[in-house]
Amino acid sequence: MFPKSSVIPGIPNTLICHVDNIFPPVINITWFRNGRFTAEGITETTFYPKSDHSFRKFSYLTFLPSADDFYDCRVEPWGLDVPLLTETVVCPLGLAMGLVGIVVGTVRGRHLGGPSRHRRAT
Repeated sequence: MFPKSSVIPGIPNTLICHVDNIFPPVINITWFRNGRFTAEGITETTFYPKSDHSFRKFSYLTFLPSADDFYDCRVEPWGLDVPLLTETVVCPLGLAMGLVGIVVGTVRGRHLGGPSRHRRAT
């Protein structure tokens, strides 16, 4: 499960639950917010066939990020007794991605155009 775009608290976004290698193409995907079932803002694709004769499917949940919320995408494939559960803590994920971007941008800026602090010995 992953967000469609960078997570910013208070800005609408979409969570994407990608289920791959499905066979037969029979599954149930449900969403949970803070451990409680939610049915609002959900859309799903049809099953997409793959060259190995398995299938993939996407489920989307529109949401308004909040620092206190976490979301689960529960996948119940046909023939499995226990559902698969994917959890994401939304706002810390966005903060972590933002920090990585800042660090990468700073390091890259120093290498590309920043003044050199090293002097050649003459």
